[in-house]
Amino acid sequence: MRFQKRWFIVLAGFVVTLTAVFLMVYYISMERAILDSENAAMLQAAQSVATDLDGVVTSANALSTQILYSDRFKQLFYSGIFGSSTGSVTRRQAFNAAFYSITGPQTPPFQVNAVDRDGHVASFGLTPSTLTLSAEAMRAIPWLSKCRSLDGAKLISATAPNAILKSPSPVVSLSRCFGLNWFSRKDSLLEVQIPYDYIVKRVRSHRMERVWRVQILDGSGALVYPLAQDALPGGGDSGGWPYFRLSAGDQTFMAARVQSGTFGWTVGVYENIADYTRQARRFRNLLLLSAAALLAAALMLSYRMSMRISRPIIQLRDSVSQLTLKTLRTAELAGAPSDLDEIEQLRRAYLKMIERLQASLDETVAARNMEIQSRMLALQAQMNPHFLYNTLTTISILAENGHCDKVFDAVGRLSEMLRYSNDASTLPVTVEDEIRHTLDYISLIELRFDGDFSFQLDIPPAMRGILMPRLTLQPLIENCTKYACVGEPPWRVRLRGEVLPRGWTIRVEDDGPGFASDRMDALNAAFRQASPLGPGGELEGIGLHNIRARLLFLYGQRARFGFGNLPEGGAYIEIGCDEETPCDTES
Repeated sequence: MRFQKRWFIVLAGFVVTLTAVFLMVYYISMERAILDSENAAMLQAAQSVATDLDGVVTSANALSTQILYSDRFKQLFYSGIFGSSTGSVTRRQAFNAAFYSITGPQTPPFQVNAVDRDGHVASFGLTPSTLTLSAEAMRAIPWLSKCRSLDGAKLISATAPNAILKSPSPVVSLSRCFGLNWFSRKDSLLEVQIPYDYIVKRVRSHRMERVWRVQILDGSGALVYPLAQDALPGGGDSGGWPYFRLSAGDQTFMAARVQSGTFGWTVGVYENIADYTRQARRFRNLLLLSAAALLAAALMLSYRMSMRISRPIIQLRDSVSQLTLKTLRTAELAGAPSDLDEIEQLRRAYLKMIERLQASLDETVAARNMEIQSRMLALQAQMNPHFLYNTLTTISILAENGHCDKVFDAVGRLSEMLRYSNDASTLPVTVEDEIRHTLDYISLIELRFDGDFSFQLDIPPAMRGILMPRLTLQPLIENCTKYACVGEPPWRVRLRGEVLPRGWTIRVEDDGPGFASDRMDALNAAFRQASPLGPGGELEGIGLHNIRARLLFLYGQRARFGFGNLPEGGAYIEIGCDEETPCDTES
């Protein structure tokens, strides 16, 4: 035993050392792959932001182009809408209507400013208004002279305070000059402002600034996002596109950047290398610690399990702890027989106990199945004698009146119903079988009421293969004809089904007087007191108790059964099954 213990310790030390070396080599070899993966994730994030902002600027540019392509907009703008006369007010109202006919009822998330050569401003969007800028205020607009020099081409400026509306809230301006028509002098200005807050919202919707920082520059290198006080401090960078390093003071960032293919904006995603290496070291230490702990535990467990006496005891204990009714039939004791007589006798006694438990369980289950099968046959075999009497009377009247085709069809359908009802099988049937049987019954009912009865079927095809107890749907329809067809015709009954995320339901609805409150109380009380094996012999006919009992037989606690009154009048009865998968279907 002492030699075995020493050898095990030597072997354990060798395995631990070898494993530690392997993990270290593996970590070093994977470090570059992890860094490449981090860079790829940053690049993908930058591309996602660039694509999103491209869409925003494209929308603003499309709005600007759409407005300037409207001749009516430009004609009204040059028709003198900024005066105080009645005509000016009328033209201004028409001008406003022309703008909203272009943008539609949904106000875009932009501010649109139209400025004429005299400084008159018509604003739409987030802050609709009209105002007049002084010559000094016009000269203070930083991008105005450059925009005029572009002769109608678009100009996208960096983030800056709102110069036209004199608001400190920063915006990104997309502007272009225009005239009365494409050939006239372009002496007016159309500006579409993208609020900086909207850009912030779009960037933050990508949910990455908890780990990474984002910086956006326009085509000239001016800052678009974030604001200057939140931007990274200046510094040199090394490396080309798309990955590079940025030195900012005493900090170094690794970054990935992409350039918008539409408007030339550059989106950069930055991560502090100190944060990255700190996370990498934490991951490495956790990996080594976890590996060492698991290896030590595994070696210790192997050592203890190798002991000659403890092995069969542990096997027996594990087998007993895992033994359940579901695993009883397949339970066995792993391992070879023990060479210790006392332990081997205990092992054989345990296996013999399992055999006796299985035999006793089989006998109990067989007796229970026989009892349930007998009760199912008794419940299933019931049929309403009044329906048979009324149907045969209707057939005899048709025969006396010479309606041979109707008699032939009615007798055939009644024959099918009797064959289906008297089938001795207790196996469940499909919804399709129940619908076919129910339609035979509906045909006979419509023949009896001669146009005063209306039936609507709404069962989706996906439910046709669901398994359910035999004679479930037709008794529900029969219950409606018994209690709902008491007022003035026509009487309406609807059968509809629905597949749920975890199960299914089928509901029967009618337009009759509904359940009386005392009747509902009595039914609920009866259901609470009902035997698990069904209503027994105290109820006549196939009724709600019968159906509920057979649903419980088939589905157990998953069965769904309910009833009540509809808000618009009438009653409903609902059956179904709740389970992990949508429904059990015929295989």
